[in-house]
Amino acid sequence: MAARRHFFAYAYHAVTAAPLYHLWQSVLAFVRRFRLIAFLLRLLGILIAALQTGALVLLTTALFLIILPLLLLLGLGVLLTALVDSRRANRHFGRELKGKTVYVLFLHTSSSAFLQQNVADLSHRGAVLLISAHWLAPDGWSKSGFYCTARKEATNIYWIRKYYFYQLRRHVLRPEDTVLIY
Repeated sequence: MAARRHFFAYAYHAVTAAPLYHLWQSVLAFVRRFRLIAFLLRLLGILIAALQTGALVLLTTALFLIILPLLLLLGLGVLLTALVDSRRANRHFGRELKGKTVYVLFLHTSSSAFLQQNVADLSHRGAVLLISAHWLAPDGWSKSGFYCTARKEATNIYWIRKYYFYQLRRHVLRPEDTVLIY
């Protein structure tokens, strides 16, 4: 994450480096190589006949007109809320992190007892920012619930969302006081 300057560059890299993306690329190569399209069209015809036209219309209508727009609005709502909340969080972190060494940990999981003990040890030396492995999940060690940008877990320990990290790094963190731990 620290190698990318902006969130969108990180997100593009995360998508193109994902196993699902590589699987999709190999499936596309397979389709192009063996002319699987004709087979898929025949299979689609059989599925349409099995589902009948009425059930297919209801299914596609529900998917494209109801479910997908709601999911898109939910995602945009969370990102807009995070954008608005990021200014408040920047002011807060500007005060909290002033004069402290900041340890930034990029996490893949959040449930290791070994990790928790290391974070507790680092929190005695300075502030610890845990970059969440999840986009929306209310991860953390306490039962504090959902957060958009950042959440205080304990004294000098904070959970940070991936999409907020870039703005925090740009506006608050000073390179000479920041230690990145991968």
